[in-house]
Amino acid sequence: MHKKLCMQNNLPRPKYINYSKEFTCVPAEFFDKDNRVSYMRFLFGDGKTRLAPTGVVMHQRIAIQNIVLIHAVPKEEYDTVKQLYPGCEFTHIMVQLIDAYSNPLNASAGKRMVVNPTTQGIDIVCFERNKLLLANHFDNTKMEEMVYFTLFIWNHLGFNQEADTLYITDNKNMELKSKLQEYIRHIVAG
Repeated sequence: MHKKLCMQNNLPRPKYINYSKEFTCVPAEFFDKDNRVSYMRFLFGDGKTRLAPTGVVMHQRIAIQNIVLIHAVPKEEYDTVKQLYPGCEFTHIMVQLIDAYSNPLNASAGKRMVVNPTTQGIDIVCFERNKLLLANHFDNTKMEEMVYFTLFIWNHLGFNQEADTLYITDNKNMELKSKLQEYIRHIVAG
C-alpha cells in the first residue's frame, strides 16, 4: 500500500544513509554479486576465521566511476528500517560523496580532495580531473589527527598546495579549515 501511494504521488523514496567505516570499492568489471560477502570477509574479517560480516551486505554501482561500492548494514537496523519503510533505498555516505564530487563539470579542475569530518572520524575522497583516486575512512575525532590524515594524503597523492582544491563538507568546522589554510591555498567549506 505504501509503495503504491508513493508511486502514485511521485513521492521520493526514503533513503537510509550508512556511515559504516567498513566499505570497499571494486572495479565494476571485476565485481561479482555472488562474492560480495567474500570481499567484505577478506577485508574486514578478524584475520583468523574470516567470519562473514554481521550485517546485510549491499552494493551500489557508481556508474560515473565504473566501480561498485560494497558495504554492510547492521542486520537489526536493516530489518527495522525495512519494516518501517518498506520502499526504503539503502546507500552509503561514500556513494553520496563520490557522486556529488564526480561532476564532469569539475573535470578540468585538476585534483580535488573532499574531507567529510564526522563524529566517528574523517572520510576522505580524492579525484584527479574526473577520476576517483581514493575513498577512505579514518577513525579519529581529534583535530590534530584530521589535519595529519588530510595533509598526509594530500602529499602522498602529489596534490599541489597552490593549484589544487580541498573541499570540507562541514562549514561549521572552521577550526579544521583554519589549520589547513596554513598549508593549502584553495579551501572551500560547506
